[in-house]
Amino acid sequence: MRNSVVRLAGWIAMIMALPAFGINESTMKAIVIHKFGGPEVLNYEDATIPVPKDDEMLVKVVAAGVNSFDGVLRSGKYEKIFKMKLPWIPGYDIAGTVEKVGGNISKFHVGDPAFQHIGILSLEFHVDKLSRPLL
Repeated sequence: MRNSVVRLAGWIAMIMALPAFGINESTMKAIVIHKFGGPEVLNYEDATIPVPKDDEMLVKVVAAGVNSFDGVLRSGKYEKIFKMKLPWIPGYDIAGTVEKVGGNISKFHVGDPAFQHIGILSLEFHVDKLSRPLL
């Protein structure tokens, strides 16, 4: 596996809808969907931050993009096609800072700024380093 393709650590945590981790170090704030439907199914809540495995890394998100297709996915229209499981956190384009890396990751280090796009079918990030800090 190339270093620029990184499996997600419980992919849900990588797409945090807001930049801040929660009050303690085991949770983060996120927009979470527990049932399919319209905008009313969006819930702002605490979510557990996963621990990355050897071929995974955790990114603290500074910005997340939610696209129109996220609304279609939220509706449940493609639940079976994409094998979607609830709860689900929308947002497939993110920018942030590497928080933790697994033992097999050598291209990225804690503190590196990075931007990603998550593939819906593979649930992998295609990760690149930024040449300068995000903020």
